[in-house]
Amino acid sequence: MAAIGLGMPAVLPLLRPGVSIGCDNSPESVTLTGDVDKVETLVSTIKEKHPGTLARLLRVSVAYHSGKSAKVAGSEYGSSEKYCTQLNMSDANISSRSYAGRGC
Repeated sequence: MAAIGLGMPAVLPLLRPGVSIGCDNSPESVTLTGDVDKVETLVSTIKEKHPGTLARLLRVSVAYHSGKSAKVAGSEYGSSEKYCTQLNMSDANISSRSYAGRGC
């Protein structure tokens, strides 16, 4: 996972298979999730294309906000997912919008 100091419109064209937007935090902030090596590569790309922009890998053991988190979520996964709003943008590799305090 990675914290990115760019909004969704700036990040969407940079996404590649294996990386998705796990959280649309604000107009100028998203969280990336996905395969570690692919997220690392995209963070490097963002640093090159947008010097001075926050692009930082997060220290987590599981790629939360992605399908990879289902293996650690157990029964809580289904109960919290009902509070998440699914975006109809699957072609853009967006998993779900996150709302503070909702467990998404």
